[in-house]
Amino acid sequence: QTPFEDSSSSVTDLEGDMLISPDNMLIFNEHHYPCNLIAFDPVSRTVLWRVFRNWGGVTPAISADGIVYTYLPDKDDDRKGVPSGIDIKTGAVVWQETGFAPDYLSTGISSVMIDRDENIYFSIKDGLAVYKKDRSLAWKHQPSADASYLRNNFSIGPTGRVYIANDY
Repeated sequence: QTPFEDSSSSVTDLEGDMLISPDNMLIFNEHHYPCNLIAFDPVSRTVLWRVFRNWGGVTPAISADGIVYTYLPDKDDDRKGVPSGIDIKTGAVVWQETGFAPDYLSTGISSVMIDRDENIYFSIKDGLAVYKKDRSLAWKHQPSADASYLRNNFSIGPTGRVYIANDY
């Protein structure tokens, strides 16, 4: 028996990585497509909230101030993801980036990362955007239209250097 089978709100078909918040709330994807992002309380064994994400292959990140950063569907094309922040306690969307063209959720989008200075890293269409803790833009990088080296995952090293994986 899994911890989810007797919960007051059932959860099926977990997808991808699971995050654990500082107060032991579990954050994970339900299904791959269509997908919900779920907050689950393992003590009360209940689903606290669900937010529709469409595609589930991307791992979100949790900030120290209780915001779950992820990609949510673009209002004009739900196949594309918009960098977004969700309040971990309520499931309310508290921030969405509207200044950049969203990228397709099904291919080429990286998981969200937060560095030691609490900067938040997102894939954007043909690039990378980094936001400060207050969600103001710190910097972005969008190479020329013929470049494809930002179509994969990235990682942050201990010195803050960003490493980008490439298939090409």
